[in-house]
Amino acid sequence: MKNCTESGTVENLYADKQFRGSRYGMVRAKFYVRAIELYNDPPESGTVKLVPVYGNSEENKSWSKATPSGELSMFISNPAAFAVFKDAFDKKKAFYIDFTPEE
Repeated sequence: MKNCTESGTVENLYADKQFRGSRYGMVRAKFYVRAIELYNDPPESGTVKLVPVYGNSEENKSWSKATPSGELSMFISNPAAFAVFKDAFDKKKAFYIDFTPEE
């Protein structure tokens, strides 16, 4: 799927066949887990904080023309889901986050 940078303007996104079914298309960002706060109530739950990956790569240019900034903070009470983020934090792995408008 193309990203916003490749299509140019919002008007071009409307006309692009790859964006059918969505008015704006999708924006993809790459985030890593910066911090984990573990809670015991409920067990194996906590807050996960993600921040953008820095760099001059093509993937970063697809959503940010300058140094990306921001933070996503989520409380996760599902132990299996929390384990995914804890493992990513321990192994310094990143996530792609796709932003697709609700229809």
